[in-house]
Amino acid sequence: MSRQPRSHACDESVSDASGAPAGGARAHASGADVPPPSGPVSYERHTADMTRALVDFLAPFLPTDDEYRQKEATRRQLRELARQIHPAAQLLAFGSMANGFALRYSDMDLCCLIPPDSEGRTASELVEELGALIRRSTSFTVLSLPHARIPIIKIRRAPTPDVPFEVACDIGFNNEVALENTHLLLTYARLDPPRLRTLVLFLKVWAKRRKLNSPFTGTLSSYGYTLLVLFFLMHVKQPAVLPNLQRWPSDTPLAREDVMLGGHNVYFYDNMDALSHAWHSANAESVGELLIDFFRYFSRDFHYARDAISMRTEGGLVAKEMHGWSADFLCIEDPFQRGYNVARTVTKDGLYTIRGEFMRASRLLANRSVRAPQLLADLCAEREDGLTRAPDAAAQRNNHGRSRSLHRMASATPEMPVLPSSLPWDGFSLPMMPMPPAPLWPPMPPVPDPGARRSARSHSESSSDPTVPQQIRLGMQGGEPPGPAPPAWPGLAMPPGELAPRLQGLALDEQHWRTDAADEEDIPARDEADEAVFGMSPDPRPSPLGDPLRRS
Repeated sequence: MSRQPRSHACDESVSDASGAPAGGARAHASGADVPPPSGPVSYERHTADMTRALVDFLAPFLPTDDEYRQKEATRRQLRELARQIHPAAQLLAFGSMANGFALRYSDMDLCCLIPPDSEGRTASELVEELGALIRRSTSFTVLSLPHARIPIIKIRRAPTPDVPFEVACDIGFNNEVALENTHLLLTYARLDPPRLRTLVLFLKVWAKRRKLNSPFTGTLSSYGYTLLVLFFLMHVKQPAVLPNLQRWPSDTPLAREDVMLGGHNVYFYDNMDALSHAWHSANAESVGELLIDFFRYFSRDFHYARDAISMRTEGGLVAKEMHGWSADFLCIEDPFQRGYNVARTVTKDGLYTIRGEFMRASRLLANRSVRAPQLLADLCAEREDGLTRAPDAAAQRNNHGRSRSLHRMASATPEMPVLPSSLPWDGFSLPMMPMPPAPLWPPMPPVPDPGARRSARSHSESSSDPTVPQQIRLGMQGGEPPGPAPPAWPGLAMPPGELAPRLQGLALDEQHWRTDAADEEDIPARDEADEAVFGMSPDPRPSPLGDPLRRS
């Protein structure tokens, strides 16, 4: 059973004569010397300014060339140690550092692929053996977790005069599904880098600043927010910004072993050369428009009590009951692991807080009287409070002890956090770098034909191993939007010619589908009356800032 998501966004597209999003061309044509508006501006001007402000806002969060260089050197060093454990060992990057959605100083996730040997060592034994070797041979602080649900090695090295930032890395073993997941997200990132990557990276910074990205405390992982954006662009926006690559038919015959991995169907269409000719989104909305619509949808329109996000399906939504997730507060199905809820660690208070922050963001972005850079500064003002406590289910009952009507229960909404007063303009330094001429988005570079879909088990390091990874020499120009990722660095688990990540910011605690933040038994049971808090509940209070979708 599938459900079709609804979007209340206006169907109009804002574009100039060339078909490029108007937000980009007009923002650049106006230059950086445009005086701040003296009153509300038009919707088109507002979203155009928001698009430019997003680009400028993200600039400080991009990784430096030195960071990539040091992390690649670390990967090679650890790879050589892994080959002392097994001569055929590979050490491949996955997660945010390899899928195009990393932020500066993020941890690096590595997967050690070791073929079965005569000794038959388990993952726990390999963790202990490699962890001891790293401890003896390097200056890293090593924490081996051989008995965790997913055995892993955590290593860290404090900043030094030569490397002025901490290098942190998690090493797991034979996690091939994670490598496929990384490749899937990277392929999406390459389809529409300016819009998808900009939205995801901003959302990660926002979630970090607002204390909303920790599964350990009951909120959503950064990976979960990435899936929310993909679902929104793929299934909510009409016309769709992105295609559903898991439903795109293959142009070559596929055997079962080509798409099945560990009992999971990991097929998706990844022929970028063919996609660059076959897929052209008819949606011309700018990043600013999409951000406003994203927060509006998840604050007002998404049915938290009933629906589960499943971006692999045709409609993008399924009933929670299909997977037995009725007790989970937020449900996001992993793209490959059917039946695995990426958001299973979100608690009642966690969802109440997240949705309240979605509402706060939607109202802030509706204010067209404040300059867009200042709105983003207010939006990402650091929140010191913990989770907002959700109303007790007992409070949803009347004096006679009977439940309130379903209609009134469905109207319950989280308390919206108080909107902060605007920060002093001089007190928040946003880099206002010169912008390139229109069009806003750089074109996608030609991509070598990757040929037929490779076997799901054909992970290997790039055949080239340059002294300096290519993406280091292709640094992003200041002020440009997140563009196409440059060619792969050797640690990327992709065939030659594939693209690797280029963006990053803040030391986020990345938690991907494999997170062991909390086991199922640690998640509190859900009260039947909790649907009153998280049901389909449009905010009954009028917004003092107006409707963000109303154009005038």
